[in-house]
Formats: sequence, structure tokens, C-alpha cells
Amino acid sequence: MRVLMLTGSILLLMSLLVVGQADAQPRDKAELIQENRALRDELEKQISRVLRLEAQVDRLLGERRALMGTLRQTEGLIAALRNQLGATDALPPPIPMAQTPADPLASPDSLLRELKSQYRVTLLSAPQETQAERAEFIKQLRRWCRLTHQNLRGKRTWLVRLEDMTHLGKDALVVRMTVLDEANGLPIGDAFDVQFPKRFQEQYRRGSETGKWELTSLVIAKPVFNESRTSRGVFEYPTVVGPMVEFDFELNWQGLRAWEPAAKPDQPEDEAEPAEESDAEPKT
Repeated sequence: MRVLMLTGSILLLMSLLVVGQADAQPRDKAELIQENRALRDELEKQISRVLRLEAQVDRLLGERRALMGTLRQTEGLIAALRNQLGATDALPPPIPMAQTPADPLASPDSLLRELKSQYRVTLLSAPQETQAERAEFIKQLRRWCRLTHQNLRGKRTWLVRLEDMTHLGKDALVVRMTVLDEANGLPIGDAFDVQFPKRFQEQYRRGSETGKWELTSLVIAKPVFNESRTSRGVFEYPTVVGPMVEFDFELNWQGLRAWEPAAKPDQPEDEAEPAEESDAEPKT
């Protein structure tokens, strides 16, 4: 998406340059061809640069997520060991969680559940006994990942909490996001790290009085084929959808605004009380 936007901008600039020069004075055809070639070479260089930067950000973000996942798993193992050793320190109570919405794009947990369901129905029963069957299974996995990435996407608005913004490399920002249930404010699944677009940085700095935000984005499923990942492992990160497929998704941010609770409806005015009857005799 970012590459397409950059490409469009550069092509627009190229067209404006050509039009402006054409209005100024006639140009030799060979000169125009040479200039056009130079502009296209520059376009390819800029696209390559953007692709390299995006790959670097994705790699760093993946490493950060892996470390956070390992940390969470380690904390869980430590807690289990403490219980086995009879530690008397009280463990913190578990954080209550909201129910996972049925809409596959309503939260990362919803998307993971949908991908696991599709995997079980579509791929889990495929035979893998022979080398030929395994090769065919891998082919099906790759195709399923590609088609799911193309088709399972949509625009959604999430209620989220954003915390711990940090720099990742020179040009990228990462924030810790928790998707919240609109009805009760409880988390829908664990928090996760996402890349934060710089164009929303000033808005984020202004803050949200409630600590909550409404994020509108294009949610895109991005299952990742990994032939070496045949089981969950001790530290399950990235999360496994099924054998040889890991969970991931993209958020193409389109809008961000501070969340405010809906105004309470106006209270109806109290009905006027009926006048008390008088015991006095009416005047004649």
C-alpha cells in the first residue's frame, strides 16, 4: 500500500514535469525518452528503498514480538515452578477477558480463531504419508496462505488502548495495543505490538482523556508459511495456526481519534405533582 502511494506520487510528479516542459518549449524526442528513462530509474530506486525499509521494520517488529512472547512464556513457567515449590507469595489475580467476537476481523483473537477453523476444515486432513503427498500438502499450504491474505480483509473500527510507544530503528514507531470490548471495556485477548504510522504521532501525543482510542483500519489476514514449524514448541511464538503455518496480520491505519463515552440521554422532566385538595369550603 505504501509502495503504491509512493509510486503514484512520483508518477504524478513525472507527468507534471513533462507537461510543464512541453508548455515551455518543444523538446527533442530522444531527449524526452532519455529524461523519461532517468525518471523511471529514480522511481525504481525509491521503490526499492521503501521495500528495504519495510522489510527491516517487519524484521525488527518480529524480533520484538518474539522477545515479548518469550518473556510472557517465561513468566508463566516461573509462576508454575513457584506453585510446585510451594511458594507462599500470592500471585496476581488473572485479568478478566471479554468474549471473542464472532466477526473474524473484530480483533486479532477473532482472526486467529477463524484461521484455525479454516485450516482444520481445508488442510488438516490432507495426506502426508509419502514424499509426493507431503510436497502436494506444502503446495496447498502456500496457496492457502496466499489466497487468505488476498481475500480475508476488511475495514473495521476497533476500540483500543495504546501504550508504550517506542522507536524501532530510525524511521519506525511501535506501540503496544490492546483491543477492548465496546460493551464492557474488557480486553479481547492479549496486548500486541504494532507499527504506528508517524502521521498520527501528534494526535497520539495530545492524548485521550479516557485512555482509549477508536482505530479505523483495513484489517488483513497474513498467515505465514514456515515449513520448519511443525508444532507449537515450548515458547509458542509466533502463534501457530496449524502445522507449518504461523499467525500474523496487517493493519492499514486509516483513522485514529480519542474515544469518548456516549453522552447519557437527557432525563425526562418530573411530571408536575397534582395540586392538593383543600378542605376549605368553596366560596359562594
